[in-house]
Amino acid sequence: MSGEGNGEAMGLFLAQLEKGAHILRGVCPFTNNPQFLPPHFNITTRLKLPQHPDLEKEPLTLGEHLRRKRIELGLKQKDLAARLGGTASTVWSWEHGWKIGKRYYPKVIDFLGYRPAPEPDETLLSKATEN
Repeated sequence: MSGEGNGEAMGLFLAQLEKGAHILRGVCPFTNNPQFLPPHFNITTRLKLPQHPDLEKEPLTLGEHLRRKRIELGLKQKDLAARLGGTASTVWSWEHGWKIGKRYYPKVIDFLGYRPAPEPDETLLSKATEN
């Protein structure tokens, strides 16, 4: 018996939907008033995360280039150290202005994908040797 009543109620419900009737879906959490909403709806929100402060300025040193690329890739200093064959403290010191050893240059340039420092200008080099 109860199954037949449910079937009739469902039929009435579907008939109301076809006529465009709004269905009571809940109570507004702010006013405690009933809300009338269409049966199906989607809400999407796109969040924009703030940019990392180190990505806002142009890198000047090789260490700043390394730091920028590492942050862009979402790597930790220990991850970069493993790629370059050093330690996390070594990467930290490079990023904070310490000199990078020549043996690491090929790996650093390979990691960056470019040579950050331009080649020395030959005219400046020749002037320096003349004096």
